[in-house]
Amino acid sequence: MHPKIYQELAEEESKVTKGNTSKRPCQESLAVAGSAMKQAKLAFGKGSITIPMDVKTLKNACLELVTKNGRPFSLFCDSGFQMLVAPMMQALKCHVDEKTIRDIVSERAAQVRSFLGDALKSTLLCIKMDIA
Repeated sequence: MHPKIYQELAEEESKVTKGNTSKRPCQESLAVAGSAMKQAKLAFGKGSITIPMDVKTLKNACLELVTKNGRPFSLFCDSGFQMLVAPMMQALKCHVDEKTIRDIVSERAAQVRSFLGDALKSTLLCIKMDIA
């Protein structure tokens, strides 16, 4: 609920129940919601958030952007992406750019090729390419 709307609602509730000394259940929930909103507002006022992130997670997320999500490597040079990721890179003391992600993709592809080669060693395999 928006803080201004909550404040107006709380004022109306207090005017209605001023003469009534018993608290209604909805008033208690409004009071709880109000205290939570004040905490959220204070946290938002700081202008920062805390997220669990490490270098491996950041690089894996960037890798997923180009592999599973099909984004171009040029995404990592975009100013918007840099604005989002720069604070994380600064805090983690790492650098993520187009070249770094290309290297990771090549490395992972080599790992998969090696794994498949080892798994299929001494095994007959028939691959049929069908172009439709």
